[in-house]
Amino acid sequence: MKINRKGSRFKTSLILLGAITCLARASEPAGSTNLLSDENALQAFVDRIVTNRMQQAHVPGAVVTIVKDDKVIFNKGYGFANLELHTPVDPDKTLFRIGSVSKVFNAMTVMRLVDEGRIDVNEDVRPRLAAACLALDHEAYGPVTLKALLTHSAGIRDLDIPGVTSPTNSDRVLPLAQYLKTCLPLRWQEPGESVLYTDHGITLAGYVVELAAKTRFEDAVLQRVVRPLGMTRTCYDVTADQQTNLAVAYAYANLRQQALPFYYTNLKPAAGVLTTGSDMARLMICHLSNCQGFLKPDTVKLMHEPQYSDDARLGGQWACGFYLGNGFQLNHFGGAYGFTSDLGISLRKGIAVFSVQNEQGTPSVFLLGDLLDTFSDHDARTQQSTEPPKPSIAASATVADIKSIVGTYVPDRWVSYGFKLSKNDFVHVRYVEDIKGIDVEYPPPFASHLRLIEVAPLLFRSVQNDKQLSFRMGKDRKRTYLIDYNWKTEGAFIRMPSSDE
Repeated sequence: MKINRKGSRFKTSLILLGAITCLARASEPAGSTNLLSDENALQAFVDRIVTNRMQQAHVPGAVVTIVKDDKVIFNKGYGFANLELHTPVDPDKTLFRIGSVSKVFNAMTVMRLVDEGRIDVNEDVRPRLAAACLALDHEAYGPVTLKALLTHSAGIRDLDIPGVTSPTNSDRVLPLAQYLKTCLPLRWQEPGESVLYTDHGITLAGYVVELAAKTRFEDAVLQRVVRPLGMTRTCYDVTADQQTNLAVAYAYANLRQQALPFYYTNLKPAAGVLTTGSDMARLMICHLSNCQGFLKPDTVKLMHEPQYSDDARLGGQWACGFYLGNGFQLNHFGGAYGFTSDLGISLRKGIAVFSVQNEQGTPSVFLLGDLLDTFSDHDARTQQSTEPPKPSIAASATVADIKSIVGTYVPDRWVSYGFKLSKNDFVHVRYVEDIKGIDVEYPPPFASHLRLIEVAPLLFRSVQNDKQLSFRMGKDRKRTYLIDYNWKTEGAFIRMPSSDE
C-alpha cells in the first residue's frame, strides 16, 4: 500500500484496529427489532450510522453491502464517486479500490491451486523462486512456506520505493518478478519470530501463484476466483469502458475535498483489486457457505481456522488470508491509495458485511460489529468479564521478570521499512510499584495509558477494564516483543535498545 507519512503512522494500519473498532461501534444501543428480517428497519439503522459517520469524517462516497446466509439483504451506495462530476455511488457499478482486502483474493487463489495439486502450503517455496531466478537472501533463516507468507509469519519485511512501489504512471507497473528483484533483501527475521504484517510477503506469495499457475498473477485470480464466483466487474486493471465507474479518492484538508491521483501498484497481490459492493456479496456468500463446491474442506480450514498467533491467549489469530477475532469471525481491513475498506464475516451468525469509501484515514462507515451488537445474544466478546483482574500465584512472584520487559517499543513493521522513527512511534512500558505491574503509554493520536498486572506468565490485564496484552522473547532470547491487539493488529512491537530511545 502507499504509506501516508503525515501524522501518526498508527493511522495507516492495514487491518482492523481495536481502537477504531470500539469507536465504530459506539453509535447505537442494542435493540429488540430483528433487523435482518425487516428491510425498512435495517435500512433506517444502517442509514443513520453511515450518514453520521460520513458527515463527521467528511467521506465523499461509500458502499455498504450486507449478506445473510445466501441472500443479499442490503446493498446501497451513499454520496458521490466523483464530486466534480456529481456521479453518485452505485453499489452495482462503482469500482472502489479495496487495498488490503485484496489479500483475501490472493489467499483464495492459493487454496484453489492447492486443490488442483499444483502446490502445497507447507512446501519450501525457495526452490521455485530460485528456479525463476529470484534467490531469497538469508538462507540461514530456513524455509519459506505459503502458509507462513499468508499468515504474515514468514519474516518478510515491507518497504516503499518512491515512484516505483506505487506509481502514478501505468508504464511503471512491472512484472512481479522484476519488481521483487528490486526489493531484495526481503527477509527481515526468521519465520515464526513474530507477526510482521507485510504487503511484500503477500506479493511474494502472489508470485508463487504466478509460477504454480504458469500464468500472470492477475489472470490466475480471475480464472480461479473472480469468474467462478460471478464477480463480473472485479478487476486489477481498469479498462476504458470502466473509467466512468471508477471512484475518485479524496483527502479532506483546509475545509475542502481534494481529489487524489490514481495510484497504480506493483503490489497487486496485496492491494490491487478494484470491485463493487454487488461483486463482494458473491465472495461473502461463498465463505458463509464454507466455500462449498468452491474449495475442499481441508483447504477451507486453512482460511477459516487459526494457523498462527503470536499469543493465542489474546484472541487474535491469523488464518490464510484472514485475521480471526471473536471465535468464528473473519476480518480484513484495507486502507490504501485514498480508500478505506472493511470485510467482516461471522460464520457463527451467518452474516457478512462489506464497506468501502473513497477516503482513507478515518473509521469505516459501517462494520460487522455494528450489526452484531444489536443482537440480544451478543458474541462471546461482549460477554467477557469486566471484573478486576486477579494475578496468578506464579505471576505475582515475578517482579524481576516484569521489570525486565520495561522499555520503549516501536512497531517492528516500521523498523523493517527503514523509516526514521520519532517519538510519535514510541510505546513506553514502565514498572508501577503500587500494583506490581506496568503502565503502557501510547503515542498520539491515542495518547493514553493502560495500567496492567500480570495474570499469567508475560500476560497482562488492565486494572481498569478487560484489555490484555502480552510479551514474548525472540528466538535468540535477546529481543523482546510487545503483542498488543488493543491498538494495533498488524504485528508486534519490538523493544528498542536503550541507547536508541
